[in-house]
Amino acid sequence: CGILCECNNNDDRIIVGIGINVKKAPLCTACAVGGDPELLFDVVIKKFQEIYTLLDNDPKAVLSLYRAKLFKSYKVSSNNFLRSIVGEVIGIDDNGWLLVCDKDGIIHTISYGETVVLEKNESFLLT
Repeated sequence: CGILCECNNNDDRIIVGIGINVKKAPLCTACAVGGDPELLFDVVIKKFQEIYTLLDNDPKAVLSLYRAKLFKSYKVSSNNFLRSIVGEVIGIDDNGWLLVCDKDGIIHTISYGETVVLEKNESFLLT
């Protein structure tokens, strides 16, 4: 699956695209919706609407929720047009950007690009 966010510097809107490979969905996700792609879509849209409403009413609450669900201590690789970083996820800053600590102990703020999990375990499955 993947999430693509795009924005234009001339305005304050963000376009969000979500892709889910329902044929290869994690077992607990597929079981939660009985393997039905339409039901999975309904569940994802409902959750997105809940978070969007929360964002509209209390943006700091969304950041807290994001931090609570973040997969910390996992090794990731992040690439954008300027650099490539491999390191451990350590958090989210106040702007919602990913914080990754590399092998030299340098903390990188990642605000865009492709980030891929290199090492994961069962806790990555959706709940």
